[in-house]
Amino acid sequence: MSKADNVFWRQFGVILILLTVFGFAMYFATNSIGGRAYAKMQSNPDVVAVRIAPVGRSRIGDPAGQTQAPAPAASTATQADATSGTTAAASDVGAAGSAGQTVTAAAGPVDIAAGEQIYQSACFACHLSGVAEAPKLDDPAAWEPRLGQGMAGLLQSVTNGKGAMPPKGGFAHLTDEDVRNAVGFMLDKAGVSAGG
Repeated sequence: MSKADNVFWRQFGVILILLTVFGFAMYFATNSIGGRAYAKMQSNPDVVAVRIAPVGRSRIGDPAGQTQAPAPAASTATQADATSGTTAAASDVGAAGSAGQTVTAAAGPVDIAAGEQIYQSACFACHLSGVAEAPKLDDPAAWEPRLGQGMAGLLQSVTNGKGAMPPKGGFAHLTDEDVRNAVGFMLDKAGVSAGG
């Protein structure tokens, strides 16, 4: 190797070391300056709860009063049969067993397969990880406090919104049947039943 080559490699090595030191210095500088802002942008449950909070509420008349959506109508499966005088029995959502089965809940039939599709498109973001205290899909204990209100109460909570969850989870296009199927699917996967 010639003397010129030795000079080149020494200068190249020094420049490479300086660039490496400069890179580490920039990394630590940006981390110390913007570290807190970056942490806030992460999936902090408080930040997520603020981000998905309802934008507003409807008020009619009394400023302290809040309008309530009508309760889901009872399905024909649970209404008395006028000709025979009998009432169709409503079975538990948890009795669905496998995907694709249809069962009857207090508020109407539940299609588990359709409910899974609705869950995947609208509900999983919060119910998979438990964001803003949403009951996780696979955590029966998280569902226990909500089961006392029955299926009709659960459907009303989803339709009207509850806590940080906006009405219908923010998907206003969902029908009552879609909501019923999604709730039925989640209860089935959690292995719990809301009863009537």
